[in-house]
Amino acid sequence: MSLDKVVLFTSDLGGLGGTTSALNEMARGFNGRGLSVSYMTLGREVGQLPVPGEVFQVFPGQAYTTDNPLVKRFPGPGGIKLKALSLYTPAWRKYCLKRLDRHLAKIGPDTAIIALKYNTQKCLTEAIGRGVWAANGAKRPLLVYQNHASMQWMRHFPDYPQVAAPADVFTCLADPYTRETAQILGRQVVTMPNSVRSFELPTAPKTNKIVVLSRLDEAKHLDRLIQAFAQVQGQVKESWQLVIYGEGPSRESLEALIADLHLSDRVSLPGSCYDLTKAFSGASLSALVSGNEGQGLNVVEAAMAGVPSVVTPCSPGAIELAEHGGYLAGGFAVDDIAQALRQAMCDDEREAVGLRAQTYAQRFSTAAVTDNWLELFARLT
Repeated sequence: MSLDKVVLFTSDLGGLGGTTSALNEMARGFNGRGLSVSYMTLGREVGQLPVPGEVFQVFPGQAYTTDNPLVKRFPGPGGIKLKALSLYTPAWRKYCLKRLDRHLAKIGPDTAIIALKYNTQKCLTEAIGRGVWAANGAKRPLLVYQNHASMQWMRHFPDYPQVAAPADVFTCLADPYTRETAQILGRQVVTMPNSVRSFELPTAPKTNKIVVLSRLDEAKHLDRLIQAFAQVQGQVKESWQLVIYGEGPSRESLEALIADLHLSDRVSLPGSCYDLTKAFSGASLSALVSGNEGQGLNVVEAAMAGVPSVVTPCSPGAIELAEHGGYLAGGFAVDDIAQALRQAMCDDEREAVGLRAQTYAQRFSTAAVTDNWLELFARLT
Protein backbone atom coordinates (compact mmCIF):
# COMPACT_ATOMS: atom_id res chain seq x y z
CA MET A 1 0.00 0.00 0.00
CA SER A 2 1.33 3.45 -0.89
CA LEU A 3 1.63 6.07 1.81
CA ASP A 4 -0.42 9.24 1.58
CA LYS A 5 -0.19 10.49 5.18
CA VAL A 6 2.69 11.46 7.45
CA VAL A 7 2.57 12.04 11.21
CA LEU A 8 5.49 14.04 12.63
CA PHE A 9 6.02 13.22 16.32
CA THR A 10 8.21 15.51 18.42
CA SER A 11 8.69 16.56 22.04
CA ASP A 12 7.55 20.17 21.81
CA LEU A 13 5.78 21.42 18.74
CA GLY A 14 6.79 24.87 17.58
CA GLY A 15 9.58 25.43 20.11
CA LEU A 16 13.02 26.85 19.41
CA GLY A 17 15.89 24.89 17.91
CA GLY A 18 17.09 22.88 14.96
CA THR A 19 14.64 20.00 15.44
CA THR A 20 11.71 22.38 15.05
CA SER A 21 13.24 23.86 11.89
CA ALA A 22 13.80 20.36 10.54
CA LEU A 23 10.22 19.32 11.33
CA ASN A 24 8.82 22.42 9.62
CA GLU A 25 10.80 21.73 6.44
CA MET A 26 9.77 18.07 6.43
CA ALA A 27 6.16 19.19 6.68
CA ARG A 28 6.58 21.64 3.79
CA GLY A 29 8.27 19.00 1.66
CA PHE A 30 5.64 16.30 2.24
CA ASN A 31 2.76 18.74 1.86
CA GLY A 32 4.23 19.97 -1.43
CA ARG A 33 4.13 16.40 -2.76
CA GLY A 34 0.48 15.95 -1.86
CA LEU A 35 0.86 14.00 1.40
CA SER A 36 -1.41 14.85 4.32
CA VAL A 37 0.62 16.06 7.31
CA SER A 38 -0.45 15.85 10.95
CA TYR A 39 1.43 16.12 14.22
CA MET A 40 1.91 14.51 17.60
CA THR A 41 3.64 16.19 20.52
CA LEU A 42 4.51 15.08 24.03
CA GLY A 43 4.52 18.65 25.27
CA ARG A 44 2.70 21.76 24.31
CA GLU A 45 2.02 23.34 20.94
CA VAL A 46 3.71 26.71 20.60
CA GLY A 47 2.91 29.23 17.88
CA GLN A 48 1.53 28.71 14.40
CA LEU A 49 2.61 25.77 12.27
CA PRO A 50 3.81 26.59 8.73
CA VAL A 51 1.84 23.60 7.42
CA PRO A 52 -1.52 23.32 9.22
CA GLY A 53 -2.62 19.87 10.34
CA GLU A 54 -4.27 17.93 13.15
CA VAL A 55 -2.27 18.10 16.40
CA PHE A 56 -2.50 15.36 19.02
CA GLN A 57 -1.02 16.26 22.39
CA VAL A 58 -0.04 13.11 24.30
CA PHE A 59 0.02 14.67 27.76
CA PRO A 60 -2.49 17.56 27.88
CA GLY A 61 -2.56 19.44 31.16
CA GLN A 62 0.92 18.27 32.17
CA ALA A 63 1.63 21.65 33.76
CA TYR A 64 -0.88 20.77 36.49
CA THR A 65 0.72 17.46 37.50
CA THR A 66 3.83 16.37 39.38
CA ASP A 67 5.45 15.73 35.98
CA ASN A 68 5.94 19.49 35.92
CA PRO A 69 9.19 20.24 37.84
CA LEU A 70 7.81 23.60 38.98
CA VAL A 71 5.15 21.83 41.05
CA LYS A 72 7.86 20.30 43.24
CA ARG A 73 9.67 23.62 43.53
CA PHE A 74 6.48 25.41 44.59
CA PRO A 75 4.51 22.80 46.58
CA GLY A 76 2.10 25.26 48.18
CA PRO A 77 1.52 25.98 51.90
CA GLY A 78 2.50 22.91 53.90
CA GLY A 79 3.01 21.04 50.63
CA ILE A 80 -0.74 20.74 50.13
CA LYS A 81 -0.61 21.44 46.38
CA LEU A 82 2.09 18.82 45.84
CA LYS A 83 0.21 16.24 47.91
CA ALA A 84 -3.02 16.79 45.99
CA LEU A 85 -1.34 16.58 42.60
CA SER A 86 0.61 13.49 43.68
CA LEU A 87 -2.73 11.74 44.14
CA TYR A 88 -4.11 13.07 40.85
CA THR A 89 -1.10 12.47 38.58
CA PRO A 90 -1.17 8.63 38.34
CA ALA A 91 -4.82 8.66 37.27
CA TRP A 92 -4.10 11.47 34.80
CA ARG A 93 -1.15 9.56 33.33
CA LYS A 94 -3.25 6.40 32.95
CA TYR A 95 -5.97 8.40 31.20
CA CYS A 96 -3.41 9.96 28.82
CA LEU A 97 -1.95 6.59 27.83
CA LYS A 98 -5.39 5.10 27.15
CA ARG A 99 -6.25 8.15 25.06
CA LEU A 100 -2.94 7.81 23.19
CA ASP A 101 -3.58 4.13 22.45
CA ARG A 102 -7.02 4.93 21.03
CA HIS A 103 -5.47 7.59 18.80
CA LEU A 104 -2.66 5.34 17.56
CA ALA A 105 -5.01 2.41 16.90
CA LYS A 106 -6.81 4.53 14.29
CA ILE A 107 -3.58 5.11 12.31
CA GLY A 108 -3.20 2.52 9.55
CA PRO A 109 -0.71 1.31 6.92
CA ASP A 110 -1.31 4.30 4.63
CA THR A 111 0.61 6.45 7.15
CA ALA A 112 4.23 6.89 8.19
CA ILE A 113 4.90 8.07 11.75
CA ILE A 114 8.27 9.80 11.97
CA ALA A 115 9.43 10.06 15.60
CA LEU A 116 12.16 12.67 15.85
CA LYS A 117 13.51 12.16 19.38
CA TYR A 118 14.31 9.40 21.84
CA ASN A 119 11.40 10.19 24.16
CA THR A 120 8.85 10.12 21.33
CA GLN A 121 10.32 6.85 20.09
CA LYS A 122 10.12 5.34 23.56
CA CYS A 123 6.50 6.48 23.76
CA LEU A 124 5.66 4.56 20.56
CA THR A 125 7.65 1.48 21.57
CA GLU A 126 5.85 1.32 24.91
CA ALA A 127 2.51 1.66 23.11
CA ILE A 128 3.44 -1.32 20.94
CA GLY A 129 4.25 -3.21 24.15
CA ARG A 130 0.73 -2.45 25.34
CA GLY A 131 -0.58 -4.08 22.14
CA VAL A 132 -1.89 -0.93 20.49
CA TRP A 133 -1.82 -2.44 16.98
CA ALA A 134 -2.19 -6.10 18.00
CA ALA A 135 -5.74 -6.35 16.65
CA ASN A 136 -4.61 -4.99 13.26
CA GLY A 137 -2.06 -7.74 12.64
CA ALA A 138 0.48 -6.45 10.13
CA LYS A 139 -1.70 -3.49 9.23
CA ARG A 140 0.06 -0.87 11.27
CA PRO A 141 1.69 2.39 10.17
CA LEU A 142 5.27 2.58 8.96
CA LEU A 143 7.43 3.57 11.94
CA VAL A 144 10.47 5.74 11.28
CA TYR A 145 12.74 6.64 14.19
CA GLN A 146 15.24 9.44 13.59
CA ASN A 147 18.12 10.62 15.77
CA HIS A 148 18.61 14.39 15.60
CA ALA A 149 21.19 14.61 18.37
CA SER A 150 24.91 13.93 18.67
CA MET A 151 26.39 10.51 19.36
CA GLN A 152 27.57 11.77 22.75
CA TRP A 153 23.95 12.50 23.67
CA MET A 154 22.78 9.13 22.35
CA ARG A 155 25.12 7.24 24.68
CA HIS A 156 23.16 8.55 27.67
CA PHE A 157 20.42 6.02 26.84
CA PRO A 158 21.71 2.43 27.23
CA ASP A 159 18.23 1.08 26.42
CA TYR A 160 18.24 2.68 22.95
CA PRO A 161 18.66 -0.70 21.13
CA GLN A 162 15.46 -1.94 22.80
CA VAL A 163 13.64 1.34 22.20
CA ALA A 164 14.59 1.34 18.50
CA ALA A 165 13.81 -2.34 17.89
CA PRO A 166 10.18 -1.97 16.64
CA ALA A 167 11.04 0.74 14.08
CA ASP A 168 10.76 -0.23 10.42
CA VAL A 169 13.73 2.02 9.74
CA PHE A 170 16.09 4.11 11.85
CA THR A 171 17.69 7.18 10.31
CA CYS A 172 20.56 9.54 11.20
CA LEU A 173 21.60 12.90 9.81
CA ALA A 174 25.07 12.10 8.43
CA ASP A 175 27.00 9.04 7.27
CA PRO A 176 29.47 8.91 10.21
CA TYR A 177 26.53 8.99 12.66
CA THR A 178 24.81 6.30 10.62
CA ARG A 179 27.77 3.92 10.82
CA GLU A 180 28.27 4.41 14.56
CA THR A 181 24.54 4.20 15.32
CA ALA A 182 24.30 0.92 13.40
CA GLN A 183 26.94 -0.52 15.72
CA ILE A 184 25.20 0.79 18.86
CA LEU A 185 21.74 -0.43 17.84
CA GLY A 186 22.83 -3.63 16.13
CA ARG A 187 20.66 -2.95 13.10
CA GLN A 188 20.68 -1.29 9.70
CA VAL A 189 20.53 2.51 9.81
CA VAL A 190 19.86 4.89 6.90
CA THR A 191 21.26 8.39 6.40
CA MET A 192 18.55 11.05 6.02
CA PRO A 193 19.74 14.65 6.51
CA ASN A 194 17.61 17.55 7.59
CA SER A 195 16.47 19.83 4.81
CA VAL A 196 16.70 23.58 4.27
CA ARG A 197 14.58 25.77 2.04
CA SER A 198 16.40 27.10 -1.01
CA PHE A 199 16.44 30.87 -1.21
CA GLU A 200 18.27 33.55 -3.14
CA LEU A 201 19.74 36.75 -1.80
CA PRO A 202 19.12 39.99 -3.66
CA THR A 203 22.14 41.22 -5.56
CA ALA A 204 24.02 43.33 -3.05
CA PRO A 205 27.66 43.89 -2.19
CA LYS A 206 29.15 41.77 0.57
CA THR A 207 29.97 43.62 3.76
CA ASN A 208 32.38 42.75 6.56
CA LYS A 209 29.62 41.11 8.57
CA ILE A 210 29.51 37.74 10.33
CA VAL A 211 25.92 36.54 10.75
CA VAL A 212 25.01 33.76 13.19
CA LEU A 213 21.56 32.23 13.69
CA SER A 214 21.50 30.39 17.00
CA ARG A 215 19.65 29.79 20.22
CA LEU A 216 21.30 31.91 22.92
CA ASP A 217 22.28 28.96 25.06
CA GLU A 218 25.41 27.97 26.95
CA ALA A 219 25.79 24.82 24.82
CA LYS A 220 26.22 26.95 21.70
CA HIS A 221 29.49 28.48 23.06
CA LEU A 222 28.62 31.92 21.73
CA ASP A 223 30.70 33.43 24.53
CA ARG A 224 33.76 31.81 22.95
CA LEU A 225 32.82 33.19 19.55
CA ILE A 226 32.55 36.70 20.98
CA GLN A 227 35.87 36.32 22.82
CA ALA A 228 37.53 35.03 19.64
CA PHE A 229 36.05 37.93 17.67
CA ALA A 230 37.51 40.32 20.25
CA GLN A 231 40.89 38.60 19.95
CA VAL A 232 41.18 39.18 16.20
CA GLN A 233 40.40 42.89 16.41
CA GLY A 234 43.53 44.70 15.28
CA GLN A 235 44.84 41.54 13.58
CA VAL A 236 42.77 42.05 10.43
CA LYS A 237 42.96 45.05 8.15
CA GLU A 238 39.27 45.95 8.03
CA SER A 239 36.56 46.54 10.61
CA TRP A 240 34.01 43.73 11.02
CA GLN A 241 30.58 43.35 12.60
CA LEU A 242 29.25 40.25 14.39
CA VAL A 243 25.46 39.87 14.37
CA ILE A 244 23.95 37.01 16.39
CA TYR A 245 20.24 36.44 15.75
CA GLY A 246 18.30 34.41 18.30
CA GLU A 247 16.88 34.30 21.80
CA GLY A 248 17.56 32.16 24.84
CA PRO A 249 18.64 32.00 28.47
CA SER A 250 22.18 33.27 27.81
CA ARG A 251 21.13 36.69 26.52
CA GLU A 252 22.01 38.62 29.69
CA SER A 253 25.41 36.98 30.14
CA LEU A 254 26.29 37.54 26.48
CA GLU A 255 25.24 41.19 26.69
CA ALA A 256 27.45 41.60 29.78
CA LEU A 257 30.38 39.97 27.97
CA ILE A 258 29.96 42.27 24.98
CA ALA A 259 30.00 45.29 27.31
CA ASP A 260 33.03 44.01 29.25
CA LEU A 261 34.98 43.57 26.01
CA HIS A 262 33.94 47.04 24.79
CA LEU A 263 32.40 45.55 21.65
CA SER A 264 28.95 47.16 21.80
CA ASP A 265 29.65 48.97 18.53
CA ARG A 266 30.71 45.76 16.76
CA VAL A 267 28.65 42.90 18.23
CA SER A 268 24.84 42.94 18.32
CA LEU A 269 22.08 40.61 19.51
CA PRO A 270 19.01 41.86 17.60
CA GLY A 271 16.72 38.96 18.57
CA SER A 272 15.21 36.21 16.46
CA CYS A 273 15.02 36.50 12.68
CA TYR A 274 13.04 33.96 10.66
CA ASP A 275 13.61 35.71 7.32
CA LEU A 276 16.79 34.09 6.01
CA THR A 277 17.01 36.51 3.09
CA LYS A 278 17.03 39.43 5.51
CA ALA A 279 19.42 37.74 7.93
CA PHE A 280 22.11 36.84 5.41
CA SER A 281 21.82 39.87 3.14
CA GLY A 282 25.30 41.40 2.85
CA ALA A 283 26.89 38.75 5.08
CA SER A 284 30.39 37.53 4.28
CA LEU A 285 30.67 34.81 6.94
CA SER A 286 28.67 32.72 9.39
CA ALA A 287 29.81 30.58 12.32
CA LEU A 288 28.94 27.47 14.32
CA VAL A 289 31.08 26.94 17.43
CA SER A 290 29.01 24.48 19.50
CA GLY A 291 30.53 21.57 21.37
CA ASN A 292 28.07 19.07 19.86
CA GLU A 293 25.50 19.28 17.07
CA GLY A 294 23.30 16.82 15.24
CA GLN A 295 23.81 18.45 11.85
CA GLY A 296 24.18 22.21 12.26
CA LEU A 297 21.29 23.54 10.18
CA ASN A 298 22.28 27.17 10.57
CA VAL A 299 25.50 26.71 8.58
CA VAL A 300 23.58 24.80 5.89
CA GLU A 301 21.22 27.79 5.69
CA ALA A 302 24.23 30.09 5.37
CA ALA A 303 25.70 27.87 2.65
CA MET A 304 22.40 28.05 0.73
CA ALA A 305 22.98 31.81 0.63
CA GLY A 306 26.57 31.37 -0.57
CA VAL A 307 27.93 32.41 2.82
CA PRO A 308 30.82 30.23 4.08
CA SER A 309 31.10 29.40 7.77
CA VAL A 310 33.72 29.08 10.46
CA VAL A 311 32.90 25.86 12.32
CA THR A 312 34.27 23.83 15.20
CA PRO A 313 34.45 20.03 14.75
CA CYS A 314 31.08 19.70 16.48
CA SER A 315 29.45 17.21 14.12
CA PRO A 316 30.31 15.13 11.06
CA GLY A 317 27.86 17.19 9.01
CA ALA A 318 29.47 20.49 10.00
CA ILE A 319 32.97 19.14 9.33
CA GLU A 320 31.89 17.87 5.91
CA LEU A 321 30.39 21.24 5.00
CA ALA A 322 33.55 23.07 6.10
CA GLU A 323 35.65 20.75 3.97
CA HIS A 324 33.52 21.52 0.91
CA GLY A 325 33.20 25.25 1.50
CA GLY A 326 34.16 26.73 4.85
CA TYR A 327 36.78 27.13 7.55
CA LEU A 328 37.30 24.39 10.13
CA ALA A 329 38.69 25.38 13.53
CA GLY A 330 41.34 23.08 14.96
CA GLY A 331 39.38 22.63 18.18
CA PHE A 332 36.84 24.23 20.49
CA ALA A 333 39.00 26.68 22.45
CA VAL A 334 38.81 30.44 21.96
CA ASP A 335 42.26 30.45 20.33
CA ASP A 336 41.16 27.77 17.84
CA ILE A 337 38.08 29.76 16.88
CA ALA A 338 40.08 32.99 16.64
CA GLN A 339 42.59 31.39 14.29
CA ALA A 340 39.83 30.14 11.98
CA LEU A 341 38.09 33.54 12.09
CA ARG A 342 41.32 35.30 11.19
CA GLN A 343 41.90 32.93 8.26
CA ALA A 344 38.37 33.50 6.96
CA MET A 345 38.42 37.28 7.39
CA CYS A 346 41.73 37.57 5.53
CA ASP A 347 40.90 35.14 2.72
CA ASP A 348 40.80 36.86 -0.68
CA GLU A 349 39.02 33.78 -2.07
CA ARG A 350 36.22 33.91 0.50
CA GLU A 351 33.46 34.49 -2.06
CA ALA A 352 34.65 31.50 -4.10
CA VAL A 353 34.59 29.40 -0.92
CA GLY A 354 30.99 30.53 -0.41
CA LEU A 355 30.02 29.47 -3.93
CA ARG A 356 31.48 26.00 -3.30
CA ALA A 357 29.46 25.80 -0.08
CA GLN A 358 26.33 26.83 -1.98
CA THR A 359 26.83 24.09 -4.57
CA TYR A 360 27.39 21.46 -1.88
CA ALA A 361 24.34 22.60 0.11
CA GLN A 362 21.90 21.81 -2.70
CA ARG A 363 21.81 18.18 -1.54
CA PHE A 364 20.08 19.48 1.61
CA SER A 365 17.36 21.40 -0.22
CA THR A 366 13.80 20.55 0.78
CA ALA A 367 13.12 19.19 -2.71
CA ALA A 368 16.17 16.89 -2.69
CA VAL A 369 15.60 15.55 0.83
CA THR A 370 11.88 15.01 0.20
CA ASP A 371 12.84 12.93 -2.85
CA ASN A 372 15.02 10.83 -0.55
CA TRP A 373 12.15 10.35 1.91
CA LEU A 374 9.73 9.26 -0.80
CA GLU A 375 12.27 6.80 -2.22
CA LEU A 376 12.73 5.35 1.29
CA PHE A 377 8.96 5.00 1.78
CA ALA A 378 8.67 3.26 -1.60
CA ARG A 379 11.33 0.71 -0.62
CA LEU A 380 9.65 -0.05 2.70
CA THR A 381 6.03 -0.41 1.55
